[in-house]
Amino acid sequence: MRTVRSENASWANAKHGANVASTTMVLLHRLRPMFAVLGYLIAVTTAPVASAATGDSHPRADETATEEDPANDPEKFEATEEVASNSPEKKHVSAIDTNHSHRGQFNLRLALGGSYRIVMRYADSPPCSATLTDQGDPRTFCGFGAPMTLDTAIGFAPIAGVEPFLWGRFGLAKETVTNTTPLVILGAGARLYTMSDSAFKFFIEPAVGIELDRETSPKTNNVFTRQPAQHKQDFIVRLTIGPQYDFAKNFGAYLGAGLTVGMLRSLQTWMDLHVGVQARFP
Repeated sequence: MRTVRSENASWANAKHGANVASTTMVLLHRLRPMFAVLGYLIAVTTAPVASAATGDSHPRADETATEEDPANDPEKFEATEEVASNSPEKKHVSAIDTNHSHRGQFNLRLALGGSYRIVMRYADSPPCSATLTDQGDPRTFCGFGAPMTLDTAIGFAPIAGVEPFLWGRFGLAKETVTNTTPLVILGAGARLYTMSDSAFKFFIEPAVGIELDRETSPKTNNVFTRQPAQHKQDFIVRLTIGPQYDFAKNFGAYLGAGLTVGMLRSLQTWMDLHVGVQARFP
């Protein structure tokens, strides 16, 4: 009996061992792909470390920096300097001042202009034309081209974009249509700029003044009006707008289009266009 039991136990142990070995082989077979992936990951991870450890196939960082230092090559250094000057963080201050603001500067302007004049007479206004109506009466409405004029102004800009000034308009010839001496207007105003620190800008210019010309021949005017005409000194209101371009901080040119209105001597307007230059100092 003991022998039979012993043989049965040995056979059971052998069978158990065979089952364990079989299970182990199956498990290893199933885990083989996982070990392959793990080995690949280890190889990829350790490759840069091994390459850096050799250190013989690539120059050191400090040696590369020394060999490629732009300071050692004047041409490369100048190129690097130019690139650095274009970057916002290291922008160099240019030798040319691009700020064209008028702040703190005196200025002098001179412009040549022409205008079309429209006059609506009052009953006691001087004649606006040397011709009469078909009924032989003085004309009450006239329109004609006025003689060329010179506009001058001197001013100062206490703040950027605002430029108070004194101005004058002087006719280059007498006005034969109205029988008056060359136009003279003196007044004051202010020029207001948009984008005052830019080279190209626009301005709006309100101003007031007094018209000081005189009649060339008062007797002739009285004959035309058939009553004593009153040649009053007229109060003038003017508004001009236009573009301006500053070639430098101290010199610019502009184009102005404006409407000038008088209301005491008669209801009169000048629609004028002029081109001018402006010098500033200091």
